[in-house]
Amino acid sequence: MSLRQGYLLQALHQALHAALPGKCQGQLDSWMENGTLRLDPKNMGPTGAILGYLSYQAVYTLEALPFRDCDPAVLLATVMAWLQDYDSERERFELPDPAFSIEPNDEHSADLELQVDFVEALRLCPDEQGPIHWAGRRWVVMPYDLWVAEAALLQVGTLQPPATIGGTP
Repeated sequence: MSLRQGYLLQALHQALHAALPGKCQGQLDSWMENGTLRLDPKNMGPTGAILGYLSYQAVYTLEALPFRDCDPAVLLATVMAWLQDYDSERERFELPDPAFSIEPNDEHSADLELQVDFVEALRLCPDEQGPIHWAGRRWVVMPYDLWVAEAALLQVGTLQPPATIGGTP
């Protein structure tokens, strides 16, 4: 059974799917393995909270990949490029580099398996009808609005002319 719950797992799945020729797209599958929960709550203001982090290994498989028509190097490059562009937490959590294996079936096809470790925040939003009871409130699991300042005015102290002592500055 495939569990498609992690948003990073799903987004990389979509990138791999888009990189495949149409005749190979139906062969791509992915799921989560070896999951752990990191208890590391963080208040994100009135719009929500991070309850902790999901750590898991995403597994992507392509069975009977016709490697003469679907170059495995394109898929591996897609993984590396996507991770560098979209997985901003890799360095923070010191995640290992992805691993892969290719097992030939015959002279025309092979099975490809990729393993990518991910860590993603488990976000909660306040909801009076939510199923989760935490910190004296009710919550739902879902993304929340994150307000990011686009501009700021920073003032440190005030600018005043230097004080004069004895008539000279």
